Amino acid sequence: MPAISRDEFLSFLQNPTRDSYIRLADMMAAAPDYDPYSNELASLEHLIETQQFADVMKQIPEVMSRWVLNPRIHMIGSMAASRMGDETTAKMEGMIALGCIRGIEATGDGSRQQPFVVTYPADEFDLMMSRDKEAKGQMMVDEGGKVCDVMRFEDGSEMWFDISRPYTVLQKRKET
Repeated sequence: MPAISRDEFLSFLQNPTRDSYIRLADMMAAAPDYDPYSNELASLEHLIETQQFADVMKQIPEVMSRWVLNPRIHMIGSMAASRMGDETTAKMEGMIALGCIRGIEATGDGSRQQPFVVTYPADEFDLMMSRDKEAKGQMMVDEGGKVCDVMRFEDGSEMWFDISRPYTVLQKRKET
């Protein structure tokens, strides 16, 4: 059973606000199969690299309910669909990826005071990639009860991400 219904997700895509993103992220995190540190994205990326596009298109629906808010899964779907000649699906997945990026952007401004809220650690890199930024350093900081990743760039600037949600899952795993 998906954590987020199709209608809820479409509503979010039509208006990706901080509140709508946070609400869906909370729903994702409450799902028993929420695993922000899973290797599922890496497996799909490997299939893209090895040009196994049909396998990508077959596997995406199997994992989508766990990754629906992640921009990268939609970009992977877009690439695979495009390589298979399905431009309609490629465009749709590309637009969904952009909607997911917009949702993350709506959660903050990337500053210490208003970090971007992410559902998966991979979201950090997806947002940076959308802005043509590459981190030269990374550190985890406890910022007043929020766990944040701070990405540092060559020009001295920083981008802050609230990773409390996925970090909590990681800590619970360590306890069991």
